[in-house]
Amino acid sequence: MRRIILIGALVITLICGISFEVCAASIEIKGIDKKTVMDVSTKAMLEAGFNIMSVNDYQIIFKADSKNPTHQIFFGTRFNVVPEIRIFLNFIQIEQTVTITGESKIVSNPNSAFEKSTSFKPDDIVPYLNYIKEKFYGSIMFGLSFSNKKVKKCYEVLRVWKNSSVEKAGIEVGDLVKEVNGEPVKKMNFKEFDLLFDVPEGTKIDLIIIKKSGEEKQVTIEKAFVPGEYQYLLKQ
Repeated sequence: MRRIILIGALVITLICGISFEVCAASIEIKGIDKKTVMDVSTKAMLEAGFNIMSVNDYQIIFKADSKNPTHQIFFGTRFNVVPEIRIFLNFIQIEQTVTITGESKIVSNPNSAFEKSTSFKPDDIVPYLNYIKEKFYGSIMFGLSFSNKKVKKCYEVLRVWKNSSVEKAGIEVGDLVKEVNGEPVKKMNFKEFDLLFDVPEGTKIDLIIIKKSGEEKQVTIEKAFVPGEYQYLLKQ
């Protein structure tokens, strides 16, 4: 599992784009047109908490304030302590294959005359590209992601994948996970908690969740293949 969740072992091709300062990562979506891929990519990035900064026929730039304390320490300034993450996605179509090439940057003093950007390494863009690819091809997953900070000594559900065992179990965004397989999470750090979900396909996990109403509920979820939400758009 991953925070954003960005699951599944997908093959990522690393390339160096001429327009980039460093190597970027890329993925391919086959059997579809560029406009549709751009539309789905936009929906995916908005779900991940980004806003659209600019868009044209071949590129979309997304932005979001960084809530990472480490980013704020190293890239925040006395003028603006909150740096901005920017994701650059470029789209190229050759016949029935669309290639998405992406780069991520951290920006100090965003939207000012003192703006300065620093490129992340290629691996940092891969989770976002994987998330977009999952929208078409699906992946083996439980189908939920969590905040890495505790709420009421629990971990909050940030996202639920459609058609997943999590959705079928009735888990919703905002629910709190109190126990995993009988173990309270209140003393677990996020890494320890996250490792509980790093299990083989077919594994079932019992959760105690707290609903927004305050009701506690026991549910069982399974790590299984979840079809892509937009798989039906791909030409076979």
